[in-house]
Amino acid sequence: ILRGTKLETCDRSNLGRITQERVPGHIAVEQHARLMLVGNSGAGKTKFLHYLATQCAEGKFQPHRIPILIQLRHFANATEQPEFLAYIAQSFQTFGVENADTKVAELLDRGEALLLLDGLDEVCDRHLAHVLNQIHDLSDRAASSWIVVTCHTGARDRFLAAFTAAEVVDFKASDIAKFVHGWFKSENLAKAQRFVQLLESNKPARRLSTNPLMLKLLCQVFQENVTLPT
Repeated sequence: ILRGTKLETCDRSNLGRITQERVPGHIAVEQHARLMLVGNSGAGKTKFLHYLATQCAEGKFQPHRIPILIQLRHFANATEQPEFLAYIAQSFQTFGVENADTKVAELLDRGEALLLLDGLDEVCDRHLAHVLNQIHDLSDRAASSWIVVTCHTGARDRFLAAFTAAEVVDFKASDIAKFVHGWFKSENLAKAQRFVQLLESNKPARRLSTNPLMLKLLCQVFQENVTLPT
């Protein structure tokens, strides 16, 4: 993640002139209570929020908070356009929490929530104003809680000015090698090494491999065919 990225430079075509420091994602979240996480399709934004939620629930990241992960497209399409508090309370009730409305309100007011709002770019235009208003209201209401919002890099009109922007950057060679060895370790090291060698000689595949989702698909192709397409 590039920390402190200016919103106008959050574009893959501009990456060459972005000079902000690379930091691990969880560090960026730890340092910014209001974080706007932007990136291209397949960059791993949703996976990262799932990781944060799991780590928080297991007490390994911000253990004093309760993770609340919301797919914004589902919230936007919910019947009768509810407020976030009611929407979250309804989810709590599904899991058998009594007096959910009161408990959610207390959770937010005490700053004990880690709110993970995924996919602002996936909200349809007719619901966008409602969702943006709700995010701003939630940010004011849960002043001491942490909020992370994800959005596609191309949806510039949806970037939240009050949030610190950070961009999920492409994999470096070391990231690719680590991913590949993790993918193939259940089989053998030689297969992982062969895959990395093929990437080095296959420019189109190497360009694709900087995107986590594309790299996963390349690994699957190689696993089935023991080669990469030209």
